[in-house]
Amino acid sequence: MTTPAPPDTPCLDVRALSKSFGGVQALKHASFSVAAGQVHGLLGANGAGKSTLMKILTGLYPHGSYDGEMLLRGKPVRFRSPSDALSAGVGYVPQELNVIDQLTVAENVFVGRLPSPGGRMVRLPDVRRRATALLDRRGIPVQADTVVAKLPASARQLVMIARALAVDPDVLILDEPTSSLTSEETDRLIGIIRALSADGVTVILISHRIPEILSVCDAVTVLRDGSTVATFERAEFDEAQMVQAIVGRRVEALFPDRGRTEPGAEAIRMSHLSVAHPHARRKRVVDDVSLSVRHGEIVGIAGLIGAGRTELLSALYGRVPYTGTIEVEGRPVRIRRPHDAQQAGIGLLTEDRKSEGMLFNLDIARNISIANLAGISAHGILDKAAERSLTSDYFKQLNIKAPSAKMMVDKLSGGNQQKVVLARVLMAGPRIILLDEPTKGVDISTKQEIYRLIRSLAEDGAAVIVVSSEFPELIGVSDRIVVLCDGRIVAEVPAGQATEEGLVAAASGAS
Repeated sequence: MTTPAPPDTPCLDVRALSKSFGGVQALKHASFSVAAGQVHGLLGANGAGKSTLMKILTGLYPHGSYDGEMLLRGKPVRFRSPSDALSAGVGYVPQELNVIDQLTVAENVFVGRLPSPGGRMVRLPDVRRRATALLDRRGIPVQADTVVAKLPASARQLVMIARALAVDPDVLILDEPTSSLTSEETDRLIGIIRALSADGVTVILISHRIPEILSVCDAVTVLRDGSTVATFERAEFDEAQMVQAIVGRRVEALFPDRGRTEPGAEAIRMSHLSVAHPHARRKRVVDDVSLSVRHGEIVGIAGLIGAGRTELLSALYGRVPYTGTIEVEGRPVRIRRPHDAQQAGIGLLTEDRKSEGMLFNLDIARNISIANLAGISAHGILDKAAERSLTSDYFKQLNIKAPSAKMMVDKLSGGNQQKVVLARVLMAGPRIILLDEPTKGVDISTKQEIYRLIRSLAEDGAAVIVVSSEFPELIGVSDRIVVLCDGRIVAEVPAGQATEEGLVAAASGAS
């Protein structure tokens, strides 16, 4: 007979975990404990050791590859694989999307565990029924029989959460679960987290969004440089102290001052731009949009998921077909593919750096230069000296934290990977820069660096269009904000006069 743990025993107790990669110490005696049914936040800058810690907790780094110990419900555990962690009741939802597009939501929820009662045949109606029951019980608003390829990134994130909940875990680890969600969807997810906690599930929430941590967590642990530097109980929550613990110093104003110079000549104008819906006939995901942006101006694009923000940028960059006209510096251009956009001086930072940005089999330097080889080649031969010089310049300019530009990008933190993709975009020298969720999944210090970079690009004469799900970010970084709802422009306001409440109301279609 198993002796139950005393009632005050932590559900999860992490003791002095340490792990190195070569000469790099990723974790240094990191420790924290989480009470049963508690929502525990984990904060830290990119590179603080959060990902390494999670990979130990979930068995991706097996026992024996690190020092220290973990106790689950008072008993030591030694996970040798993710399967061991899952069997012990530890569920994990990673930050990066990991779904199978060709399968339905139900099949994704139970992938690897498809029920086949009485034999080897899978009964798909049973799979749909079980998935529907799970989605309804947890309040997850996706349909079980929908093919995942038809879902936006936010809904795919919810599918991953449903998959983790399908095994009824005792501990659920959520790594940046709201990075692709709107404020409304974030509120819904926070409601799901609270319900899980009330049901006795222990939740570890990793997020760079401190306000959401403050809203839902019972306690917070901060990592810095691989070590535990602070733990705050709810009664001690203080945003300024948390930020200081994360970065090791007081952070200056997050957003740079807006420039006092007037924007220059018109850089880009779109007139009656429309993009057909990929799945619904006679429906437009971008519907008759007319907008111009001047050199030296930062225009923010606000809207909820499905409003057409990403599709608008994709049309301007030649990734999707469109109707209407585009003019660059007063000249009509026809952009049928990304090469046409690049020739017109347009650069795009995509939202999903994992599937659309990073080349994980290459080092930092080659990731930066790979889309710009024509500019550093002569007669089809790469000028390696020019490549080294230019990539080194961007490596320093964007403050990419790595021993050298020869480091493989899969070893970088999320924030530094984002900087690498930004460097690739900027190396082409675009004068019109499209940024889709430029600070997604990065820490507060990296956000501050990216905001300063955006402002400096505008001050140097670039026209910048920024899409962001974080309305305070748009207010802080933009000169002007345009709001999309159902593919149409429904509001336009100078950023200095914008409020979060007003943007939410416009984006929601409120009158």
